Amino acid sequence: MNNIFRNNWLEVDLDVYAQNVRALKSLIGNSRLCAVVKADAYGHGAVEISAVALKNGADMLAVALVEEGIVLRENGIMAPILLLSEPEREGIREAVNHNLILTLYTGNGVKATAEAYRAFADTKKPCGTVDTALGVHVKIDTGMHRVGVSERGLPDLLDVISSSGVLKLVGFWSHLAVADDLDNPFTELQLKRFYEAYERIVLRHEIKAKPGEKVLLHIANSAGAIYHKDTRLDMVRSGIALYGYLPSPSCQPESKSEQDILSLIKPVLSWKTKVHLTRVVKKGDALSYGLLRPLEEDSLVAVIPAGYHDGISRALFRVGCDVLIGGKRRPIAGQVTMDQIIVDCGRDGDVMPGDEAVILGKQGNEEITAQEWAEKLDTISYEIVCGIGPRVPRLYLQGSR
Repeated sequence: MNNIFRNNWLEVDLDVYAQNVRALKSLIGNSRLCAVVKADAYGHGAVEISAVALKNGADMLAVALVEEGIVLRENGIMAPILLLSEPEREGIREAVNHNLILTLYTGNGVKATAEAYRAFADTKKPCGTVDTALGVHVKIDTGMHRVGVSERGLPDLLDVISSSGVLKLVGFWSHLAVADDLDNPFTELQLKRFYEAYERIVLRHEIKAKPGEKVLLHIANSAGAIYHKDTRLDMVRSGIALYGYLPSPSCQPESKSEQDILSLIKPVLSWKTKVHLTRVVKKGDALSYGLLRPLEEDSLVAVIPAGYHDGISRALFRVGCDVLIGGKRRPIAGQVTMDQIIVDCGRDGDVMPGDEAVILGKQGNEEITAQEWAEKLDTISYEIVCGIGPRVPRLYLQGSR
């Protein structure tokens, strides 16, 4: 939604995102980098973010849905795009048609992929050429128990891939469940299970297209890449760190050089509005639905044109949350409504309609981050940035410094 009539917008700093990509590339050394751009790049805008990721060193992109991959293809992004979950049959056909890399973990998914690729190859003859085999990734469940083939089911799945005659295994991966908990030994157990399955089953299976061809191994998410060096393998898949938030903000790698690299990672988006109107409200009066919190003094209050439909949780009023106006923190003083919030500016009569208000980001010496909200709401920064609604327009900044 191109919202040009309401003072409520996100500023997505593509230069900061580029810096984050380069920093993470430096951190992971020789491992490839897969930039996760699902959920419209965590609310930042997948097309714009993907182009910057690839320009600054990302080797691959990852999405959750076939539709997300198609949007990137339709916008001219031809880099490898990995689907993180196995689609339904219809989606598999479209994934093949749009040259998306499928993750498979069921026999039916493998059979549907082989069928789709045969049909696709037939449409290319004689006017074009296609590879004799389609590369796919297999995901194994090492303990998160969301999606992925079990170790017991892996041999049969590889048999189905091999017998298809048109598929080849080019990637083998899993996902870490507790990598942001540095003291939890389960990450080490998952990595052990992953290696054992690869060495005992995959390596012994004649499934690769050419003798000696290397299967791409990957298990690290942002937390794995940052806090567990031994999980980096051939590639890491990073999402939240590239958008400027560490999975475990209170933790740092042991290496001083890696700490220095992480210090370069900054939040990519800022959420800004302008004060809609102001009025003086008397001591003892309350604001917004429910009239829940009487003012402690005569105060100037400011109406901000953003509400819970835009991504400001109603719970932020209960737990206490601020907006920045004039470089100062101004508390939300009444229940968050669908389209607006009211903030208490106290006796500061300098706040005027049209003044910039920062919901997330910096103003002067103050900063409000998604991590701050996450801690107040007992959630994670991922949910905060992904929850900023589509009616808040995204303004992309690049080359501004």
